[in-house]
Amino acid sequence: MNNLHKSLIASSVVAVGLSISEASHAITLIKSQDFAGPGPNVPSLFYDLGDGLELTVTAGIHSGGASANAPFNLIAPAFVSQTGGGQPGLGVFNGNPRDSSQLDASGPNEFLRFTFNKEVTLLSTIFEAADRNDEFDLGIDGIDLDINDTFGNDRLRSFPGAGFRGRTDRKVDFSDGVDFAGDGTNALFPAKGLVFDFYTGDRNDDFLIKEIKVAVDVPESTSILSILALGTLGAISTLKRKFNPSKFIK
Repeated sequence: MNNLHKSLIASSVVAVGLSISEASHAITLIKSQDFAGPGPNVPSLFYDLGDGLELTVTAGIHSGGASANAPFNLIAPAFVSQTGGGQPGLGVFNGNPRDSSQLDASGPNEFLRFTFNKEVTLLSTIFEAADRNDEFDLGIDGIDLDINDTFGNDRLRSFPGAGFRGRTDRKVDFSDGVDFAGDGTNALFPAKGLVFDFYTGDRNDDFLIKEIKVAVDVPESTSILSILALGTLGAISTLKRKFNPSKFIK
């Protein structure tokens, strides 16, 4: 095989590498999970959202009262409640027989924690059983959000309905970014993280979380890489046969 032939094959090998490199960039997928029940009160819930993305939901009691800000102290674990019917979604049951199934602060201060195995960007959340005085708080990876600075209001009734029966649902859109408390600015940043804590410290607040939607970056499918690699290796084999014809003994 002469140098020209070797160069052609070497170029093909490089092409395989370039094809894989170009095809292995991450793509963004949109994932949503509906939490409509009914179901039993459980310590945690696990969801497989596909494409390697997993979600675990837990509940707890926090300290801080009406002035609570993430990160807050976990006093005790609680149960994740699942309701169905006209007002479906996830809430918190703190073990007291008189406690409601909603996320509230009428007794202990409750929170729901959504933990992903990969970093995601929160796009939207649908709240259920939202009364006119209900307000919500959110911490991402232990950093509290300034909901008022982000949206101008933290009262759920100020957000648009999500179109479900009963009109007690409200959709909060985080896709334009959020204002993180304590950063010294009112700038908006992507609501990106691993752990999302929805909570409240006001005795008037009680609601459910029906749906959460996130964006996640995942690598290109390995099957695409395999096809590219095999196709280019096939071209290399063809070049070898072309430039190395069989020698027959006469």
